Amino acid sequence: MSVHILFINLSNKKTLIQLIDKGIKAATELGLYVIIDWHILSDGNPNTYKAESKKFFQEMSKTFAKNTNVIYEICNEPNGGNSWKDIKSYAESVISVIRKNDKDAVVIVGTPNWSQYVNEAAKDPITKYSNIMYALHFYAGTHKAELRNTMVKAVKKKLPIFVSEFGMTDASGNGYVDKQETEKWFNTMNKYNIGYCAWSLSNKPESSALINSSCTKKYGFKKSDLSESGRWIYLMYRKYAGKTK
Repeated sequence: MSVHILFINLSNKKTLIQLIDKGIKAATELGLYVIIDWHILSDGNPNTYKAESKKFFQEMSKTFAKNTNVIYEICNEPNGGNSWKDIKSYAESVISVIRKNDKDAVVIVGTPNWSQYVNEAAKDPITKYSNIMYALHFYAGTHKAELRNTMVKAVKKKLPIFVSEFGMTDASGNGYVDKQETEKWFNTMNKYNIGYCAWSLSNKPESSALINSSCTKKYGFKKSDLSESGRWIYLMYRKYAGKTK
């Protein structure tokens, strides 16, 4: 299992760094992997804040170099028409900073079009560094057989893929909970041994959130506190772990 810790470019960076440290310590105690995610979204092009990203990952990789459970996702969802060439250039620059402190940590690299065009990365993967994976994101109500086929073709070209964000709804994070398409995704990801993380463990009033919006708990959750998405994903995770309840 893994958890995401997001770093978003805000003014209260000191407080966020403290939260990251606290979250990683808690996850480590629980035996969880941690993904530290530089959350590219509204800025579109990861090169926009490349200097800030390099500074951040230099600090993170130095601080957590001995934590073998820490994974770095260096650009969440490049979008706005950015080419893989631009993303690859950014990635190689940021990875070089991480590798000075941590030679072995897994690094996840975003792909074009909100981390969907893994086929472009498969044609020209990063070769300067090892232990690299490539992000694919999907929302089952919007992204169906076509994107699954793109993923499978990239895997067959030996591209290491990690689904670092998925939801059961449409791409907005809201709308109908598409259990049928999500199960097709689960079956395909498990067939090809692709790891995945659901979005999101929150009580935000949208159907992709795993916790009911009426639930204000911070711990001690019960099945009744989960949303429709949360209950289904919980059962599927248990199923593939060989658990029956």
